[in-house]
Amino acid sequence: SLERLTNLQYLDLRGNPLSLTSIDDRLPALERNGVTVRFDRFRKGDFDIELVFVGDFIEGQKSVLEYAARRWMSVITKDLPDYEFTQDWSGTCGGQSIEIPAGERIDDLRIYVGSFEDAEGSSGYGGTNLLRESHLPIFGCMTFNSRPGYLWVTASHEVGHVLGFGRRIWGSLGFFQDPDGDQHFNGPLAIAAFDDAGGRDYSGKKVPVEGSHWRYSVLRGELMGPRGGVALSAITVQSLADLGYGVDVTQADAYTRPGAASAQARANTMAAIASIPVDNPLREVLGGAEPVAACGFCLRDSSLTRRLVPPSQAAPMLSCGLDLGWKPIEVVDQEGRIIHTIGN
Repeated sequence: SLERLTNLQYLDLRGNPLSLTSIDDRLPALERNGVTVRFDRFRKGDFDIELVFVGDFIEGQKSVLEYAARRWMSVITKDLPDYEFTQDWSGTCGGQSIEIPAGERIDDLRIYVGSFEDAEGSSGYGGTNLLRESHLPIFGCMTFNSRPGYLWVTASHEVGHVLGFGRRIWGSLGFFQDPDGDQHFNGPLAIAAFDDAGGRDYSGKKVPVEGSHWRYSVLRGELMGPRGGVALSAITVQSLADLGYGVDVTQADAYTRPGAASAQARANTMAAIASIPVDNPLREVLGGAEPVAACGFCLRDSSLTRRLVPPSQAAPMLSCGLDLGWKPIEVVDQEGRIIHTIGN
């Protein structure tokens, strides 16, 4: 395949849900052949996210889901203590059974990944099942609609919820406030990042939320808003630091709050979707099942083309259901004893 790409000089794939094979092997091979390639290499710290697939997914979908997990592992860097189960645990994820035997260990976070069929409804669901005493998760579940869609956007978003992004865990730690209906997350690190992103003159309570998302009218284009933004901003990264995670904020995406941003900065917060022609050899290098976003190509001839979808179509309403239908979340100590639960 690489021999068929002799005309390729420059390739910009930043922001794309590439497979780990592409990131680790295929794109570096293009660089060794003299092609200038820009892509998300994702620095890796000591924090690991293990995906356990209990639903039906093809290999291309698994690659997208693994990419989403790796994106988060690039910003969360500090190891959490292993958790060993002192008794058997059983449950479900998207209707699929989960069985964890006594003696099994988790490092640092495990996410069970299920699937469901819904022609018109939600894109995905995500939430935490079990929390440490610190209220950071041990494992959680996310499920995705099996119909074709924006899996990479939804998956990246739902991993954030499993990590603890949402009002129930915020509330249990004192970060969710709702005075007079002006819901906000009052973590000091997230507030400082909000100010740096153009929020200093914002007149409401900081950082504004709606339920378990950033408030869409204020933070459009942000990954953890309710409508499929793509920017994993320093605001979100620092909100996780407020919860107790060790983070590398330099790995956050550039983001400026709409209204405070220039036209170009606003455009940078919303990625268009591009597709590589089926018969183009680049698909063989990257993997034919991978969706590709906002690509830039530079060639010696016009053999490689692209088709862009308007940015408005790249922002689906996620309609995600949080925290597994609002089931209580158990908080356990290292011996497996339930300390308390976080209820509805």
